[in-house]
Amino acid sequence: MLQVVANYLLTALRDNRRRITSLVLLGATGIKPEPPLEIAGPAKLGPVKTGELAFYRPELRLDPTTLSEAQKAAMAENQRVQAIYAGTNYDPKLRGRRHRVFVPVLVLAGEQDGIVPPAYQRALASSFPRAVFRTVPEAGHFPHIEQPAAVFGALTDFVENDVKPDQA
Repeated sequence: MLQVVANYLLTALRDNRRRITSLVLLGATGIKPEPPLEIAGPAKLGPVKTGELAFYRPELRLDPTTLSEAQKAAMAENQRVQAIYAGTNYDPKLRGRRHRVFVPVLVLAGEQDGIVPPAYQRALASSFPRAVFRTVPEAGHFPHIEQPAAVFGALTDFVENDVKPDQA
């Protein structure tokens, strides 16, 4: 996931033709967390603890006892590959470059996100010149799954109040 976020941010930094008009980041990482903040490592935590930290709603949490051996093997392989491609949860060069992202940025965080804490995401948002930080109540790391109406509402508000004024 870091690679996806870093790629969007770096693209926004290089966008001298103004093709990118805004960015929305959900459960985003990108900068090294300042202690005491930490980004949870699902590979180290295992599926039960990861589910507890990722989802506010218990019914959405994975029950590993229901998985077949093939599914468990696929999950382990996915985590191995993600570790290769994503590496750490931050890019050391990003901290010094974020001030060059001039488009409006919305950082959305689930209030109960135990994977990437809202305090971390608030700090990430504060580093962009034109960022808006919002939390989604009763949601963990995947607010778009747990509270889609609230996420769509936040997106609508962002577009109407932060993106469209630039286009007027």
